[in-house]
Amino acid sequence: RIIHEQGYGDFIMFARYFPLIDQICMSAPSPLFSLFPSHYCKDHDISIRTMSLPLIFKDIPNKPYVKAPGKLKIKGEGFKIGVATTAVKPFNNEAKAICQDGNIQILPHPANLAYLSAFKRSLPQGFFSEVKQKLFCLQMDVIHSGMVNMTKHISDFGNVADLVDQMDLIITIDTALAHLAGAMGKKTWLLLPYDGEWR
Repeated sequence: RIIHEQGYGDFIMFARYFPLIDQICMSAPSPLFSLFPSHYCKDHDISIRTMSLPLIFKDIPNKPYVKAPGKLKIKGEGFKIGVATTAVKPFNNEAKAICQDGNIQILPHPANLAYLSAFKRSLPQGFFSEVKQKLFCLQMDVIHSGMVNMTKHISDFGNVADLVDQMDLIITIDTALAHLAGAMGKKTWLLLPYDGEWR
């Protein structure tokens, strides 16, 4: 059984190892179901977390490994650019207090640590205002003036994969869209903050 850990993008990134495993039973959040429908089952002999897979295989597969379900089609001609500008917010707002050198600090719940940089990564509203090509915002619950907003079409990552498949280029901050586009072999421009990390 492959156990989900960290964010959606991390799971998609480490799914590159799935083709190397004979039989997979996955445990992951429902928005990922449509990307890996054949890997959901109940019975398993061994459990491992996604980020432990590189230790076993000691290699980094680099061929596209995710295909769009092909259920969602959009209209329109011309060069299409899919965009993501906003990092996900923390899953919960739980916090705990610690006392260090007499000062009390409020720290985020450990489950939120991966999301602390969310607002540093996000781009300002008018960042793409000078771009003349047609831009499609490929994020749920994100609205940008001057872009074709695809929110109403997105309910899970299968929908996003269908949209990515129909784009000519993806421009995104370091969020799940970057990992999905890479997993599909789609040409992607990744906007990284100055303090990028190992992923």
